[in-house]
Amino acid sequence: MKQVKFGGVQFTANVPPQEINKFVANLPSDRRDSLYEVIKELADNNLINLEGFEYPQDEDC
Repeated sequence: MKQVKFGGVQFTANVPPQEINKFVANLPSDRRDSLYEVIKELADNNLINLEGFEYPQDEDC
């Protein structure tokens, strides 16, 4: 699978890009407003793997 690096975080796709695009297109608009939210949704649903990234704790947001 392809690897992409953005902001020091490396992403590895677990599924084809078309599946990721479809998933993102079906997210509610409030979940697509932020790149962080989109990445979190993709990772939480095992569509991508993240390296070099830790989710901030709720009190950090």
